Parts: sequence; structure tokens; C-alpha cells
Amino acid sequence: MLFKKSFLILKKKFASLFLLELAFVFSLLFFLVFVKDKISGYLALIRGLTPQLAVLQKAAETNIADATALVALSDFQSVTSGALNFAYVVVPLVLFVLWCVFQSSLWFCLKNESLKSFGSFFKKFVVVSLILFGLLYVVLKSILKDVLSSGALDTSFAQIVLLSFVFFYFSLVAFACLSKDPLKKFFKRFLFISFKRVFSVLLPIFLFFSLVFVGFVFLFGPLFLQFWVGGEDRVMVGLVLYLVVLIVVSLYLKIFINLKVAELK
Repeated sequence: MLFKKSFLILKKKFASLFLLELAFVFSLLFFLVFVKDKISGYLALIRGLTPQLAVLQKAAETNIADATALVALSDFQSVTSGALNFAYVVVPLVLFVLWCVFQSSLWFCLKNESLKSFGSFFKKFVVVSLILFGLLYVVLKSILKDVLSSGALDTSFAQIVLLSFVFFYFSLVAFACLSKDPLKKFFKRFLFISFKRVFSVLLPIFLFFSLVFVGFVFLFGPLFLQFWVGGEDRVMVGLVLYLVVLIVVSLYLKIFINLKVAELK
């Protein structure tokens, strides 16, 4: 059975797989802490510009732009431009690089291929990830834009959850389909598995996603929020324990889906 075979593979490769996933998760967390500090810095700069913004508002009301107003406008534009570039360029780029470095190594480890073929596998992994992340970025940016303009948080939250599941499903199937075959053959197999054999792989992915979602809403989310605003050490302990369990379960799922996709015809 695939369940038993997946467990045996996890047991055999646990050390290498766990370390790769752990390195990815903690790199992600450390980067998010950096993002938090960077955002706090931008907010502090904006608060420091409050007196200048008052001057700028007065100039706008009187249609008179003096030197002070122009300086205030320049400073405000500089800060907001830096914040937007950081949020929409730097953060997605770093996340993409972390994803490709660690996840390509993990999936390559599952494939049992020769180390010499890693370069070719990595290139294909980057191409597939770029397509997936590009689509995710465009849709997510559109959703967030709607949130800022309309304030429809409930609808947007449901859209983000659905988008997360769709991305999770297609990314798992895509990376499980990656092999020595050229990309053209990969895309044909990926579309075949994703749509024509959807019910063969959907259930375990849906169950895992539901588990992650419930854990995020009732455990990880509140703990991470406390950590984000400056929580105690016990909050960090809870986060670490949750992440360790999540890593082990996610590794088992990736192994299972990789085996399941390989046997589908």
C-alpha cells in the first residue's frame, strides 16, 4: 500500500527531508521578522512626516505650493515609494528565491535521481514555480487591491483561502510530475493528472489543507499574532512545536503524492 510505502520512505529519508523543510520554514520565519521590522521602520518614517503632511494638506487646500510643501511632498513620495517597492518587489522576490532553493532540493531528494541531474531539475523547477507564483501574485494582488478599495474583508478572506488551496493543489501535482522528461512532456502529464485524474490525488491534499487551515485559524494564527506584536518565549515554543508537527505531516503528504502521481497512467 502507498500509505505504508510512504511511511517507509519518510523513515528512510527523514533526516535529510526534515532538515531541508526545517531550513525553509525557519528561513521564512526569519525573513518575516525582518519584514516586520522593515514595515515598522516605514511606519515610523511616515509618523515622523506628520507635521510635513499637514503643511502639504494646507498647500493643497490653498493651491499654493511653497518650498516647504514641495519638500514634504518629496519626502512623502520617497517613503511611500520605498515601502511599495519593498512590499511588491523585494518581499515576493526573496520568498521566491527561498522557495526555489529549499523546495527544489527537497523534491529532488524524493525523486531518487543522480546528483548530476540536479541542475536540469532545478531549472525546470524554477520555470514551473515562476508560472505558479506569477499567477498567484497577479490574483493575490488583485484581491488585496479590492480589499483596500472596498474593505470587503469577509469575501476577500474566502477568496484567499480558496486561492491558497488551488495553489497548494496544483503545486503539489506539478512538482510530483517533474522528472527527467522535457518540459513539454511534463505539462501534458501535469494537465492530465490535475484535471482528468483529479479525484485520485484530491482527497489527501484536501484533508491536509483542511488540517493546516484549522490549525492556522485556531493555533498558529493566534500564536503568530502574539509573536508579531512582541509575545513571550512560550509563544515561540508553541509556534515551534506546531511547525515541527506540520513539517512531518507535510513531508508524508509530499511523499505520498509523489508516489501516487508516479503510478497513475
